[in-house]
Amino acid sequence: MKKFKSTIVLAFALAMVTVLFAHSSLAQAAARETEESSQSCVVDLKHNVHNCQDISGIHVLDVTEVATPGGEINTTCTQSTIQIHVPLNYKATIQFHYDGSPSGWTVNIGDSSTNNGYAGDAATQSNDSEVQILNQQMALYASDYGNNQLLTTINNLGIGAGDTATFVVSNNKLQWTLPNHNGSYTSPYIFALAGQPDAEGPTNNDIYVGVNRVIYGPGSRTGCGVSYVTYVVESIGGGGGGGGCTPLPNGKTLPQPDAPPPCQQ
Repeated sequence: MKKFKSTIVLAFALAMVTVLFAHSSLAQAAARETEESSQSCVVDLKHNVHNCQDISGIHVLDVTEVATPGGEINTTCTQSTIQIHVPLNYKATIQFHYDGSPSGWTVNIGDSSTNNGYAGDAATQSNDSEVQILNQQMALYASDYGNNQLLTTINNLGIGAGDTATFVVSNNKLQWTLPNHNGSYTSPYIFALAGQPDAEGPTNNDIYVGVNRVIYGPGSRTGCGVSYVTYVVESIGGGGGGGGCTPLPNGKTLPQPDAPPPCQQ
């Protein structure tokens, strides 16, 4: 009888170990899946550094420093353009952190690589909707399929030093969080990120971002105010990154998404 009981106890213990191991493996797999379903990086315009170089879906196309008439670099006017790949059922969260009140063109997010404000895009894509912040006004425009109509305008944004303008872009949807206004807009004529056909250009799931400038050109369509930008691409329903600072090879540091301003040197 004792031997029989010992066998039962041993079998129960082995079963518990198996269950715990399986639970641990599932937890590790879930953690890996969460990690793989989210990518984030920061472009620090003030110090002209970024940590996007190892992110497969976020590409820094250009960073241009702007000099004052006296020849010094105006760090609140540094410009940048970014290309972001947004797979189906994913979203891109873009946070523009301001070092001062916006002057001129500080935000341009578009579905075309040649968006340049006011629904223009040089006939590169028919899916060419875009959103812009010009001074203290936000405007959202439809694609060619929506006749490039002005879909919504928000005035008096109230953006100042230390404020953040957040945009979340997903297929046919835009959400925004601004100092004086939160909202969203859903339409088949904005941000075609589900493989929709395009009459003028190739089908793609990419968006483009102009910071302190429009995406293409930019000519005179430039601005000042944004000092750094955080980018997060994650599955819809996923969580964002944590706080802290990420050290860079050259000794600079950058904030993680939702963190306070860049770490001081």
